Amino acid sequence: MNHCNATDQKNSLSQCELQDLHEMIAIQGGVLKSHQVVSLMQQHAVSFEQIKKLLLPVCEFFAIAPISKFHAGAIAQGELKQNDFSQSQSQSQSQSHLSQEAVANLYFGANLEFAGQALNLTVHAEQAAINNAWHHGESKITAMIINAAPCGFCRQFINEVRDARLMPMNIAGKDVSLDDLLPDPFSPEVLGSNVMLFDSINNGIVFDAIDKDLLRAVNSSYAPYTQNPSAVMIECDGGTKFIGRYAENCAYNPSLSPLQSALSLMALHGLNPNKHPIKRITLAEVKGQANQLGATKNVLTSLPQGIEFVHLLGEKA
Repeated sequence: MNHCNATDQKNSLSQCELQDLHEMIAIQGGVLKSHQVVSLMQQHAVSFEQIKKLLLPVCEFFAIAPISKFHAGAIAQGELKQNDFSQSQSQSQSQSHLSQEAVANLYFGANLEFAGQALNLTVHAEQAAINNAWHHGESKITAMIINAAPCGFCRQFINEVRDARLMPMNIAGKDVSLDDLLPDPFSPEVLGSNVMLFDSINNGIVFDAIDKDLLRAVNSSYAPYTQNPSAVMIECDGGTKFIGRYAENCAYNPSLSPLQSALSLMALHGLNPNKHPIKRITLAEVKGQANQLGATKNVLTSLPQGIEFVHLLGEKA
């Protein structure tokens, strides 16, 4: 990022800076590690809360929105940890307080739309950010920042996350809570479930033959309502793989299918699924409970032709 001149304004980053950050974050799969966050805080002499606001426009570079033309963006904050900000004798007094701030990994999300498909196949920015954190092994989300008011669909999806109603949120510059956004929630306990998204899960599904990473994804997927743990593996030309897990919702419609999950992760690596060569897509789900085949085939019709499709069925051990 050396060819960009750092802006002196604390309320925005230049387009050049945002573009460079997008390229770096895409290489890391839509993630900014806590030590990198600290480095940016030091570079711009801003707090953790301020740097998140400065970084939010980066999300829009990841958006693929052929239908709405609206670039939605969201950042999910991981578990807070004491930062390793190194102080020096030349450090100004305004910077020294930064060494005391707790920081976290930041997980970026953006909307992903499929031209010619039903709108409910769209991945919303809030879903993408939460899904991104989940797939990178975060144990919890401690805050979210979003560039526009989330739709009801997304408010319901956020409500599936453990402790979501306790975490602070900033929407278009305004501090709110999920209680403000969704005052009368429909929650998992209504359907008799005490499991929530980001809880540790082992579904115990076995297959005759399956990629080990895909099997791990099936067995850590979240399907407390249909009991159909499932995952999708996208294999691109050159051997790159993207694996997405099913994330159900107690209100059903906001659920994120395993193919949507995998395609969103692909987009957060800076790759457009509508253009980047895909060799094979494998769907793995549970015999007798399978419910992802139709949705997966629907999305396949909007992707480039010639993709090999494999459907694997497993069962409880």
